[in-house]
Amino acid sequence: TRALVHVSSGMCLHVDPESDDGPEITACSGNFEQQWKLESIAWK
Repeated sequence: TRALVHVSSGMCLHVDPESDDGPEITACSGNFEQQWKLESIAWK
């Protein structure tokens, strides 16, 4: 897993598991909520 960092701002994509608001951009903290796993899928 890795953080997704916005190049211009240096901030990270963050999702709060207790919120229904969806992902947001926040200051990078290295917390679990900012770790993402990108997986390839077969294109049809």
